[in-house]
Amino acid sequence: MEFFGNDGKNVYLQWLPLQAIICRREQIPVSHAALLRQHESTRDLEHGQLAKLHRLRVDQMQEQRGVENINQQEYAKQLKKELLARHAAEQKQIPKNVKVSGQVYTRHLTCGRGGGC
Repeated sequence: MEFFGNDGKNVYLQWLPLQAIICRREQIPVSHAALLRQHESTRDLEHGQLAKLHRLRVDQMQEQRGVENINQQEYAKQLKKELLARHAAEQKQIPKNVKVSGQVYTRHLTCGRGGGC
């Protein structure tokens, strides 16, 4: 290859930019393919992370529902126990109240008839 032409121009200096353009044209598809692979792998990682995050949220919500269910059942048991205890205490008090009010009523009747009170 002759670097200097007949007219004295440096052909080599004209050839260098042309070679750079050709080289760059060859590198563009390679870099494009590399960027595309990087984008796809990044996208796959993001989808995997989002799927894991979604599963984690679902698991936490299910666990929270389970705990809330258990707490609600325990609270209902406690309320039922308290209600039964209160009812039993009221049942124990009923005969005494009836007996006392019956005695007061009978005493009132006997005192009203002229009996000595």
